[in-house]
Amino acid sequence: MELVTADEMLKEAEERLLLLEQKAAELEESHGPGWIGILLIIANTFMGSAFILLLLQTSL
Repeated sequence: MELVTADEMLKEAEERLLLLEQKAAELEESHGPGWIGILLIIANTFMGSAFILLLLQTSL
């Protein structure tokens, strides 16, 4: 099992967020604005998880 630092998780979450924002823009063009909300919820979940882990790591 590989140990992952909070910084690495945050970087990965930011990369996923960028990909989701790109996908949201594509879906908005093809399907309308309703899909953006769903993707933003998913993106915020990734960022929230990374932020919580970063806080936990700094508090230990």
